[in-house]
Amino acid sequence: MPEAEDRGTSPENELIDETEHVFEDWENSTHALVEALREEGIIYTEELRAGIDTLPSDQQESLSHYEMWSASVEKLLLEKNILSKEEIDAKASEMDGRWR
Repeated sequence: MPEAEDRGTSPENELIDETEHVFEDWENSTHALVEALREEGIIYTEELRAGIDTLPSDQQESLSHYEMWSASVEKLLLEKNILSKEEIDAKASEMDGRWR
């Protein structure tokens, strides 16, 4: 079975809704962060995909596209010792109120 990120249907074989939607601020920020990290050579597309592929299948099925990106980026930044879990958690806590 293809990975969740790679297939055009949901687990129930229903077509994925491909209609345009307005992205939320956090989704735009996540996209910009990933692009900046790629531009600086800190992460690569293959690493981002591999991080998504290592998410438990229930998370791959339940998280949105940008939630999976976010989880993968967090994992990569931790693995590369760029940020600590405490630094990520502190920033996430600081930003949490912005999108509620």
